[in-house]
Amino acid sequence: MHAHWFYFVMGNAAMALNLASFWMVDVRKLRMVAIASSLCFIAYSLIVPGGPLWIMVAWSVVFLSVNAYRLRASPAASPDPKCICYGNWRTLVAEVDGLIGREFIDWKGKVHTFFGLVDGADDYYYGMIERDTGRVRLLSCVGDIEGHGFYLAPHVSDASPALSDEPAALA
Repeated sequence: MHAHWFYFVMGNAAMALNLASFWMVDVRKLRMVAIASSLCFIAYSLIVPGGPLWIMVAWSVVFLSVNAYRLRASPAASPDPKCICYGNWRTLVAEVDGLIGREFIDWKGKVHTFFGLVDGADDYYYGMIERDTGRVRLLSCVGDIEGHGFYLAPHVSDASPALSDEPAALA
């Protein structure tokens, strides 16, 4: 009876942990839960009646190995100083703070004013306002501004009309 409870618990724990991993948002935690799930699958597969189930053992070892390797190689273990997704928000803000109000020219020759960083639920963005149309452009912070085809305008004025503190003149 004791063996019955052990494989019952291991089988259900493996499946519950596997299910839990699908709900994880944090990839590091997901990998840790997936590793625990693989260990439970291995234990279950070795002791289940009619077993061992070698195909499940083999695949669980493969999944465990991949997750362990990726967990060890994940950015949190060796942070990339340019990656804002791992706590480098202050660094990014410091890099672009002096650009607020500065003008950039895009690859089409249109002038845009940089207004700062925008936190969009899925990513951070460089915010630009097109001078002629007032259209807002959001550029992913995954790359740099120049990587999106925007270059600091050579005739930059420190106070762009779009962001000036001065009241607009009425025509």
